Amino acid sequence: MKKQLFLFLALASLSCSDKKQPETTKETHNHEQSVTYTCSMHPQITQDAPGSCPICGMALIEKDQNTSGKDPSTLSFTEEALSLMNVETFTVGQSVGSSTSKELSGRIQVDETTVFDQTAKYSGRVERLLVHSNGEMIRKGQKIAEIFSPEIYKAQKELLIAAGSKNSQPQYYQAVREKLRIMKFSNQWIDALESRGEAQAYFDLVAEMDGTIINLAVSEGDAVKKGQVLYRSADLSKVWAQLDGYENNLESVSVGQRVLLKSPNLSMFSSEDTISFIDQVINEKTRTYNIRVEVLNDRGILKPGMFVRATLESPNSSGLQIPTSAVLWTGKRSLVYVQITSSSFELREVEVGQEDSEFYTVLSGLSEGESVVVDGAFQIDASAQLRGLESMMSYQAEDEENTKSFSVLDDSMMRALVAPYLKLKDELVRSDAKTSSALAKAMLVLLSDKKYAFSRTNLKAPLESLQKTEDIEVQRELFRLISNEMIQWASTTQSVSSKLYVQFCPMANNNKGAKWLSSEEQIRNPFYGDVMLTCGSVVEVIE
Repeated sequence: MKKQLFLFLALASLSCSDKKQPETTKETHNHEQSVTYTCSMHPQITQDAPGSCPICGMALIEKDQNTSGKDPSTLSFTEEALSLMNVETFTVGQSVGSSTSKELSGRIQVDETTVFDQTAKYSGRVERLLVHSNGEMIRKGQKIAEIFSPEIYKAQKELLIAAGSKNSQPQYYQAVREKLRIMKFSNQWIDALESRGEAQAYFDLVAEMDGTIINLAVSEGDAVKKGQVLYRSADLSKVWAQLDGYENNLESVSVGQRVLLKSPNLSMFSSEDTISFIDQVINEKTRTYNIRVEVLNDRGILKPGMFVRATLESPNSSGLQIPTSAVLWTGKRSLVYVQITSSSFELREVEVGQEDSEFYTVLSGLSEGESVVVDGAFQIDASAQLRGLESMMSYQAEDEENTKSFSVLDDSMMRALVAPYLKLKDELVRSDAKTSSALAKAMLVLLSDKKYAFSRTNLKAPLESLQKTEDIEVQRELFRLISNEMIQWASTTQSVSSKLYVQFCPMANNNKGAKWLSSEEQIRNPFYGDVMLTCGSVVEVIE
């Protein structure tokens, strides 16, 4: 069958060559330029009128229509070709984002500057405990417990003996008094002991600070040692709202920034405060950092552990913005197609900053009023590849040498994406564009939870484009980019739970070849489906 297919393609190519010669002569004679159409996925197919590819059915595009003739980053199309590609553009403007604020979540926590640990100043036993649970409020000087202490009983006896010879041995007498003062007994209590002339075995433990008990560490009958924590208290009239910041918010969060706090469970609570502290260390497991807001809690309605939501005002809502769908990622670089005229486009590298809702802030590379392609950019790029012009592949080949490694969180997320990726491959084999689009959407749902701070933007971008189109050939080109990322992960991780086969088709990607992952050794080609179902071979086994 392969021989018959190659013979058919060769005859088609020869046939096209025969037709082109008289047309060229006619062009020279009449000084007119004819238009040749070809398939972006099968460049061997050419004809002199618009139509569909006889192999894959994809709409043909113009061949060699780069009117600039000089600039390798610019290419042009006819209006008919642009209509077939459904190209949409967006005019770069100031602060067009749908939101100038950030939504974060967090919890109420104890203000750690008010935390106080009351410790035992001497060894003994808790004979009676007058507080019984966490959450009880206490006042300074309040009786907390009765302590039996042989150690203090002995110290009292020692003082009474020393008091009898304080005139002859004043230094010894003062040393014994000082010993009791160190144990937090006041001079008045010591004087009363001397006047009474009788030692006590039981002592009152009193609170040294106002507060709320947040950890009662002893029970009645417990033996305690000197220095042991008896309870921990804190002043809850002021608390902290500890918010979870994400890596992609680093540039838009600063100390002193205004924050509106609300509680999902307290409809009447609302507090406008400012950020007082930003943690300098990112948690490696959650990829988050702490943002602290100090909140007055005079009424005591905020409880430690309670969930809160925060709206952060954008520190700087000015600047150029473009939709995230306009940006093509090749790894470390971001590219856009800029509309030069109504029918010509230029590939340009840009620098983008913070993502705000569905928009990126433009740091460099674009000017206000320029138009960028937001839909159809991958079709334009495929045409650029076909014509040998600068394209995503030009940048990607350079970036692949310095591809960043996968973080622990990225690794976990990629492992979760394997199953829907393999289903996506199967649907492309079946040429089911609708289900393929739905699977791309499902993969994006996995990536959409911002708590993961997933950094592989060169995976997210083609997934977003794939879920927006039901053109099967465009989907297959995007699947190639997705597969490159999946293969890189599978080849560098120890997290692959089952055997995966890296398979290769030499005819895909304009005869440059393309790889994909499969859970089965048998070849089922996602780039051609039934047309060339078994075209390809296994080039690597990962397990």
